[in-house]
Amino acid sequence: DYNSANENPIGVSPRQLFTTPDNLLRSWSIPAYLAIGEVVDENGNGLNGRKLKVVSDSLVNKVLFKGNKAIGVEFVHASSDQKAVKVYAKECVILSAGAINSPAILQR
Repeated sequence: DYNSANENPIGVSPRQLFTTPDNLLRSWSIPAYLAIGEVVDENGNGLNGRKLKVVSDSLVNKVLFKGNKAIGVEFVHASSDQKAVKVYAKECVILSAGAINSPAILQR
């Protein structure tokens, strides 16, 4: 049983893809990598000099390119009445939408 707290799981299975290594609890990117109060504030703005903005409840339509370089994204926020918004990055665009959604966004 890969989900048992009493056994030490060995190997990899789809059930382990979203668990943290130390406590085997389900996880996702916000608590695992972007701890609120440590990395970002409750509004998604980077703390301690981090130039980061996390926008949740959004759907990326496409990555904007200039030549072969990603320069921004076009997305729809849940509270914006389905109006597409374009934002541009100063240095880099990080696409982290999972194994299924990342390729789908790049294909659009």
